[in-house]
Amino acid sequence: MSILFCERATACGDIAWLRGPGSDPNIPDGVHWHVTMGRDGGLPAGPTVLVDLKPNSDSCRDANLLQYFGTGGLGSWQIDADQGQELTLFFDKPAPGPEVLGWVFIQGEGEFTVSAADSLLTRQGLWPVNAARSKPGPPESTHWRLASADCQVVRITGHGWVSEAWAYIGSSSVDIGRARVLSRASLASDTAQQIAPYYLPHPGSDDWKDRVGRSAPSYRLPSDQERPGDYEPDPNRELARIRSIVEPPPDPGTGTAVQGVEAWCRKAYRALGSGVRGTIDGEAAGTTVSQPADNAYLQASVDPGVARWQGLSGTLDPELEPEPTDAPNQLGLAAALIPVFRLFGPGQAPTPQDAQAEEFYEAEIPGFFDLKQATSDFPPLEDGSRWELTLLAVPIPYLREWSQDGPGTPELLELGASWNAVTTDQWSATVGIDRVVPRGEVAFLQTAPTAKTLHPGDPGAPAPMIAGYSKPHGRHVLTAAGISGEYPAITVGVSLQDWLGRWGDAGKADLHRPARPPVPPPQGTTLVIPGAVPGGDGPASSATVRADIRVPWPAGPGAVPLTLLSVAVPREPSPRFFNLDFGDVQDGIITHTVEFAARQTVPGEVATDALTLQCINDDGGTSSPVTLTARIVDPRPVRAPVASPRLIASTRRGNSPSVTVTLAITAAPNARAYRILIAGETTLRRAFGLPAPDPAEPRAERAATVRRAMAGRDRRSLYSWASTKAYPVVDGAALATIELPSGTDGVVFARAVAVTAIPANPPTEAVSTPFERTEPAAVVVPRSDFPPVPDIQTSVAEDGTAAVTVRVTRPPAAVLASLRISGEPEARIEARLVEYVADAEPVFWPQITTLRLEPVTGNPGMDEGTVYEGTAKIHGRPWQRTAVAACVRYPPEPTLASGDTAIGGEIRSTGLQYERIPSPWGAYSTPAWIGFRGNVPTLDFLHTPVAVSIQATGLPTLPPNTPAWTMQLWRGKQSLAPDPGPAGDPVPASQGLSVMPRPQYRYAVLLIDPFGGRHGPVPVPVL
Repeated sequence: MSILFCERATACGDIAWLRGPGSDPNIPDGVHWHVTMGRDGGLPAGPTVLVDLKPNSDSCRDANLLQYFGTGGLGSWQIDADQGQELTLFFDKPAPGPEVLGWVFIQGEGEFTVSAADSLLTRQGLWPVNAARSKPGPPESTHWRLASADCQVVRITGHGWVSEAWAYIGSSSVDIGRARVLSRASLASDTAQQIAPYYLPHPGSDDWKDRVGRSAPSYRLPSDQERPGDYEPDPNRELARIRSIVEPPPDPGTGTAVQGVEAWCRKAYRALGSGVRGTIDGEAAGTTVSQPADNAYLQASVDPGVARWQGLSGTLDPELEPEPTDAPNQLGLAAALIPVFRLFGPGQAPTPQDAQAEEFYEAEIPGFFDLKQATSDFPPLEDGSRWELTLLAVPIPYLREWSQDGPGTPELLELGASWNAVTTDQWSATVGIDRVVPRGEVAFLQTAPTAKTLHPGDPGAPAPMIAGYSKPHGRHVLTAAGISGEYPAITVGVSLQDWLGRWGDAGKADLHRPARPPVPPPQGTTLVIPGAVPGGDGPASSATVRADIRVPWPAGPGAVPLTLLSVAVPREPSPRFFNLDFGDVQDGIITHTVEFAARQTVPGEVATDALTLQCINDDGGTSSPVTLTARIVDPRPVRAPVASPRLIASTRRGNSPSVTVTLAITAAPNARAYRILIAGETTLRRAFGLPAPDPAEPRAERAATVRRAMAGRDRRSLYSWASTKAYPVVDGAALATIELPSGTDGVVFARAVAVTAIPANPPTEAVSTPFERTEPAAVVVPRSDFPPVPDIQTSVAEDGTAAVTVRVTRPPAAVLASLRISGEPEARIEARLVEYVADAEPVFWPQITTLRLEPVTGNPGMDEGTVYEGTAKIHGRPWQRTAVAACVRYPPEPTLASGDTAIGGEIRSTGLQYERIPSPWGAYSTPAWIGFRGNVPTLDFLHTPVAVSIQATGLPTLPPNTPAWTMQLWRGKQSLAPDPGPAGDPVPASQGLSVMPRPQYRYAVLLIDPFGGRHGPVPVPVL
C-alpha cells in the first residue's frame, strides 16, 4: 500500500538528532520531532501517531536536476558571496501522493551554507528557508546533507566550489502494518476531556508534562529582562512558562480573566457542529478585532512548549528512536498521522483518503471512524463551507544523527514611527525583518539607551511574540510600543527561534523618534479702547490697545507641554514673558490680557499696531509666530480743503437734462475719501434773509454776498449730499463728479467733507471734518444767452480793400449788466467775422477776424445803448468775390467779485479754470458778397506779314470754375462793333486772339473783367 502524503502547505514535519556533533548545548540531547500545521491544516481531532516507514533502496530514487542558476558548468560551480556569485538548484518534484522530495546532498569545498527553500518567492524576492546547513557532516566529510520535505529549491551561498549535487525522492510504498510506531502524542488530557467528543482520547498517549520536561531548555528566553542567562535544565520552570501561556492567571490589577491558548481551544472545538465558527476578540490599534479561534489556537503552536502541550511535538524514548535503514546514505522517512477537522468551501472536494491508513489509525486510536461519521452530520456554516474529518499523513524526511542549523541572524529595517494616540509622550516604531522569513517566535528587545524587553507580560515572564506579516510593507514586522518621548532614538534587537527552541543571534536596528507635532500657536483678539481726544494737530496717542490671548493645551500625540508665552509689544525693547501652568485650567486654555498705549497718530490717520505672539514648550521649541493687529484711528478731524473765491464752471448746457462738473480735491493728510454737500443760492438767500437773486447782478458778486452772509448762519441742514457715495483719495487727490440740472441759473455752493474712520471694532465710516470748518466752492452753469443776430454792411475801396460793418440792435441791458463787475470797464459784445463756404458747415467756415462792438452815440435817431456796431477792414483777392458772415456773443462772465483776491484753492475743476467764463457764439448773419477789384490787364500786339497776334498780360490767378477775364474782337469800316461771325464771340483772355487784317477795315479788342465790367475797346494797330 501507499500512504498519500499531504502537501507542505497543509502540514510539514521535522525530526532532529541532538546528540554528538551538531547538537545544541542549550537543548537536551535526544531525537526531537515536530509537526507544523499550515493555515488550512485544520484542527487536530486526536493524538499524533508518529511512525517510521523504514525506507530501503527500493523505495528511494534519484531526483532529476531540472535547472540551475550560477557560474560554471554542470558539477563545477564557484560560490563567492563577495562577487554576488551564488548557486540555485531546481530539482524535479514528484506529483502529490505517495512520494516526497526529501533529501539533498552537496559535495564541495569551502565555507558555504546550503539551504532548502519553498518554491514560491516572497514579495521581498526571498526563498523561505525550510532547512539549512552551514557545515558538512559528519566531521571530515565533504558532503553537506539536508533533509526536508519538498526541498525543490536549493540555494548555496558563501565561498568555495561545488563539485556535485544530487537529491532523493522517497516513497511510502510499504506495508503500513509493518510501520513502527515511534510516539503517540495527545493534547493535554484535562483539556481533551473538556472538548470531547471532538478530540479522540487515548490513555496510552505521552503525557504532555513529560514531553515538556524532556525538552526543557537550559536558558532563560532572550526576551526575559529580569533573569536572562543560562541555567541547568529545569522542567518545572518550563512547565510554569507553558501554563502561563495556556491558562494565564487573572489580571493582578483588575482581577479580570485573561484568555489563553486553552480558552481558544475550547472556543474553537465547542463551536464544531453548531453551524458557526468560534471566534475570539482582541485589541489592535485601540480597536476590538475578531479572528477565528481555530486559527489563533494553531498559531500558538509556534511556541515549542505549546506545541508539545498540543501533542504536535515531542522527544522520542531512546528505545523507540529510529533504527538504521538500508536506504542509500542512511535516508530516513517517517510520517505523522493526524486526524483533523478541515474546513472546505462550497464546491470544494475533500482530500482523497487512504482506507488502510485510516484503519491503521483506528487501530492505534479507536473512535476515528465514529467521529468521522458524526462529522458528516455537521451543519454547514453561513458561507456554505463545511467541516470534514480527514487523516493527514505528514511526511518527515530525516538523516540520522545530524540536525540542521539553528535560526539565522535577521537584518532589520526601520519602517517608520508614530506617536501613540492614547498615551502621553510615547511613541511606537515598526521594524521590518529582512533577508529571512521567521518561522517561529521572536525575541524583541530594546538594548539602548536602556535595556528592556519589548514583550508584554509580567517582569520575568515575557509573553511569546511572533512577527506579523504586513501587506503594505511586504514583509514580517514587529512594533515597539510605549517608547518614552525623552528618547530621540532607541536600538532594538530581534532574535529568531526555531521549533526546537534554539535562538539565533540578534539583528540590530536604530529606531528614531517621529517628529514632534508643531508647537500650537496662541490665538487672540485685540480691542482698541478710545481715550481722551488729544489737543492740537501733533502726533499723539489717543487710545489703549488690549489683547486677549488664548493659549491652548498642546493636545495630541507627541506634544510637549508649554511653559512660556512670549508677547512682543510694539515700541518695547524686549518681549514680555508669561509662565503657563495648565494645572487648574478648564477646557485646556489659558488666557492672558496685555494692554499698552496705542501708537501716536496725527488727525485723521488710520494706523496699525501689531503684537507678535509665540508659545515656548518644555523642550525649547517655539510655535510659529502669530501677529495680532489693532487698527488705530485718530479721532481728531481732518483739515478741510481751502476753497477759492472764483466761480467754477460746469459743462455747458446741451440736449441732456443735466450738466456735470468734476471737482479735483487736493486731499489733506490721512483723508481716505471725500463726500460732497451742495446747496442752491436761492435756498441759502432765503435762509440768510437776503433778497432774491438779481439777474442783472454778476453771479460772482452774488456768490460773494452769500459767502459773507454765511458766518454764524450757515447750517448743515441746508445742504444735501451730491451723491450717496464717497470719492476715494487716489494719489493725493479725490475726483468728485456731481450732476446739476441744466436749467440752473443761480450759484450752487459745494462743500468737500473728508471721510475717515471712527475708533470702533470694527472701524466704521464716518464724517470726521465738522461742517463749520469746511469752505464752500461756488459752481455755476455757463450762460447760454446770445445777442440778437447781427446785420452786415460792406463797402469796397479803390485800393482793393473792403470795410465790413457789423451791427447789433437792442441787446438786453440786464444781460450786459450781469457781465460787468463794478469798477471795471464796460464789457463789450464781441463779433466774429468769417468767410462763407457754401458746401461746409458753419463751424468749419474760416475765421477772418474778431472785433468789439461799441455803442453808437450822437445819432439822433437812436437811443443810447440800443445799437452796437464795429467796422473791420479786410483784404480780398483781386478780381474775386468773397462772402462774409458774422456772429456775436456777450462778453465773458467774470469769476471773481470786486474786492476778492484770487487764490489757488484746493477745490478746483478738472477742466479749465477760467478767470472769465466765455459766452457762447450766436447764430451767423446772412452772408454778404464783396467783389474785390484790381489792375486791368494790358494788351500786347505782335505783327506778322499776314496777321496780328493779340495777348493779354497781367492777368490775375483765379480759382478753377470761377469767372475769368475774356476778350472780344470788334471791327468796322466807319464804326466798330463786335464781329458778327464766330470770330466775334468772347474768348478767354488767357487764350488771346489772332487777326488777319482786311483792307479798309479797322479793328479793336474789348476786355471784360470777371465781374462783367468792360474795358476798352483798344484799337489794334495795322501796318
